[in-house]
Amino acid sequence: MEQFNISRDVYLFGEIEINKVLEVIQQIHAINDFDESYEKALKGYAREPIMLHINSGGGDVTAGFSLISAIRMSETPIVGVASGICASMALGIFASCHYTLSSVYTRFMYHSISYGIGDKLQGHVEQLTEAKHLQRMYDHIILKNTNLKKAELEQIQREKRDYWFGAKESIKNGLADELYEQEPEASKEGEKAVE
Repeated sequence: MEQFNISRDVYLFGEIEINKVLEVIQQIHAINDFDESYEKALKGYAREPIMLHINSGGGDVTAGFSLISAIRMSETPIVGVASGICASMALGIFASCHYTLSSVYTRFMYHSISYGIGDKLQGHVEQLTEAKHLQRMYDHIILKNTNLKKAELEQIQREKRDYWFGAKESIKNGLADELYEQEPEASKEGEKAVE
């Protein structure tokens, strides 16, 4: 069986929405199918990781959960590569990868999920119930894959704020496994390096 090349670079850039997520999931499945067929045909075949490049401010929570499920089901390891911004639902997706790399220029953000309004009272009650369930699911992913504590997440939610942090802190709190580039030196006296 002749070996063919397959791109292992997959991109999740911009808003997380169902059509974009579907494309990423299809790519993950295609690479897994490719690897499975070569494992059967070639003795000693080793799966190379999928590089999931993420630069997203978040988006549709349920679409994000479908991608997280695909990541968890992937037998081919998935390396999350964060650059630019990795916020909200993108943070949960990044945290779910088998290994995580961050650029020193990445900004991360955790906050409570948002949900729509504009319904009658019972509609609000139902939306709130569902939103609380989604929040618990999202928090479970963050707690399972980082060193952040439940009390810290609850405080952020109570304060109704966005918790922003940089690449160094992503290593400290267990979100990113390593930085994939060197931190730039401060160029002027008194100027801080990237934090």
